[in-house]
Amino acid sequence: MKPKRKFSESHKEKISIALKKYRTGKTYEELYGKENGEKIAKAHSDKLKNRKRPEFSKEWKENMSKSRKNSKVYQEWMNSFEYKEKRRAINAMRFYGITLEDWYNMADDKRLYYLKVRSITKSQNLKELENYDKRGNSKNNGYHLDHKYPISLGYLNKIPPEQIGHIDNLKFIPWRENIMKSNKLI
Repeated sequence: MKPKRKFSESHKEKISIALKKYRTGKTYEELYGKENGEKIAKAHSDKLKNRKRPEFSKEWKENMSKSRKNSKVYQEWMNSFEYKEKRRAINAMRFYGITLEDWYNMADDKRLYYLKVRSITKSQNLKELENYDKRGNSKNNGYHLDHKYPISLGYLNKIPPEQIGHIDNLKFIPWRENIMKSNKLI
C-alpha cells in the first residue's frame, strides 16, 4: 500500500486557488489572459477530440435494449394514457405548431373517437386473446386484430370508445378475413 502524499501548506494553498479558478465558470481567456487562454483552450480541445471513449459491445447494447423494452414498468408506461397524451402534445407542436388543446379543438369528432378507441385497444392485454401468437400480416399468413363491433359503426351509433376498445370486443382473425370484413358487423 502506498503511503499518502503529504503536501506543504503553500502547495495546499495553490491547489485551492486553482480549484477556485475552475469552479468560477470563467473562460480560459478570463483566467489566464488572451494569449495564454487561447493556447490552453486549444490544447484542452485537442485533448478532448483525440480521446476515445470505450465502445460498448453489440451484445451488451442488444441485451440492455431488450431488457429495458421487456420490463413491465417500461411497457406499462408506453401503454399509459399519460404517455400517449405527452406524445400527442409533442406531435401537435412539431407538425402543426399548436398546443394539444388547440389540436383537440381543431380535430374533428370522428378522428378523436378513432384515436380514443385505438388508445384503449392498445392498453388491453392482447396476449390473453386466442391466436395472439399468430399475429402478423399477409406475408406470413398472419392474423389481424379485429374489433367485433367495428369502430366506424361505434362512431355512427355513438357507442362509448371504452366499449369498442374493450378486450371483450377484440379478437384475432386471419388477415384476409379481416380485410374482406372491412367495417361490417358479423
